[in-house]
Amino acid sequence: MKKLIILSLLSTLAFADYNQYKPSEDFAKYFTKQNCSQVLDKFYYINCYDYSLKGTKAVAYRLEADNLKGEQIKKRPRFEDDTNI
Repeated sequence: MKKLIILSLLSTLAFADYNQYKPSEDFAKYFTKQNCSQVLDKFYYINCYDYSLKGTKAVAYRLEADNLKGEQIKKRPRFEDDTNI
């Protein structure tokens, strides 16, 4: 039984649609080493961090209509410090 459950979980993960976000050509020019101190690729979004400004200069991600049509949560989780900076 355990093997059947593990096999079903692995097959679900194998067929899942995980696409790493890549910005369009119009936005890709903002996420370069010349424009950012550090480019943080977080799989679903890209963050251009500038050490001199001590903050983010640009963020790019994709919004999909299906996600926006669903019920939106009222209370948002608080932001956490990024340990990659």
